[in-house]
Amino acid sequence: KKDSKFSFAWDNLGIIYYTTDKKDDALKAFKNSIKEAPNGLYPMLYIPRIYSDKKDYQQALKLYKEVVEIYPNSLDVNLSIANLYYLQLNDAYSGFKYYAKAYKLTNTSQIDISEKIYEMMKEIHNTSKDEKEIFEFTQILKDNNINIREQ
Repeated sequence: KKDSKFSFAWDNLGIIYYTTDKKDDALKAFKNSIKEAPNGLYPMLYIPRIYSDKKDYQQALKLYKEVVEIYPNSLDVNLSIANLYYLQLNDAYSGFKYYAKAYKLTNTSQIDISEKIYEMMKEIHNTSKDEKEIFEFTQILKDNNINIREQ
């Protein structure tokens, strides 16, 4: 019989392993947690992060996309997807879409995060040379009621 209380123990063990740079052990612990509680947030956040740390960006992205289906309003997940696309996979367009979604998910107590996301969108928008891409970025901003201030 599954017992979600055990998932918390596995989560805590996974976090300890992760923070002590024992990524393989952390991965095993989080996978055990999922066996006990399939939609547990900690393993769903940490497992893709571990794959990203191991530079397996495609697997990390695949897993984050599964997580965002379950937790579509998770700032952490949307921001992680944006960073993977833009910073690791060199896909500015996809990164921009997820940065815009993450930006909308921030609240007034998250000004630092909001400003960092805003700066990433501004960088992508201002460095694009492709007119079609610029038009699409502008449309994404408009659809999300985001105004990029020009320098």
